[in-house]
Amino acid sequence: MVSVKALTPTTWKNSGFKYPNFTTGMEGDEVVQLPDALIAVDGSRVYEPLIMFNYLIEDDDVAFSLEFQPQPLPPQACPQFLVVARHIFPPNLAAQSDGRGEDFWAIIPPQTSVCTKGTSLEEVERNHTFFVSNVDFHRAKVSALELARGVKMTRKDANTFFVGYRQLNEEEVDRYSTENPPPRPYPHESQINVTARVRAFV
Repeated sequence: MVSVKALTPTTWKNSGFKYPNFTTGMEGDEVVQLPDALIAVDGSRVYEPLIMFNYLIEDDDVAFSLEFQPQPLPPQACPQFLVVARHIFPPNLAAQSDGRGEDFWAIIPPQTSVCTKGTSLEEVERNHTFFVSNVDFHRAKVSALELARGVKMTRKDANTFFVGYRQLNEEEVDRYSTENPPPRPYPHESQINVTARVRAFV
């Protein structure tokens, strides 16, 4: 798994709230890339399709936002990203369900057409933000903790929210929606070529 350092999102509850800076999540703001597939002892291919962030969030009653800023941006470019998140255990695209709890997914931005329309900065930010409401965040965490009963973990483990992303390839662009979600097992292994910078807040 390509995992960046453990992060703590900026909180809105601070009266002096300021938007955090965009970052790749790596030390020194280095560019993040997916690793090549490996061949396991049994001959199967092992591939991690997501760049994974792990956020430490101890408050259960929060809404989570992760805003994307693709880098670099050639003229007319509008890269889309598949974003998948889950409490306690990293989201798993290799199976339809692994029994480890509910995950959330979204395509950011939802359609490439939003990049060509004359939109306000507020609309651009909204279309490039992965959002989980406080109700959904709380419900999924309670469920994940219940499913994780008997699993040895630290308090930090129990309060970790994993968020993974990858850029869609050309054949996937504008293809996915609520009615047509990305397939699982997820078949694509293409490398991300437009690295995104992100900022998270709750």
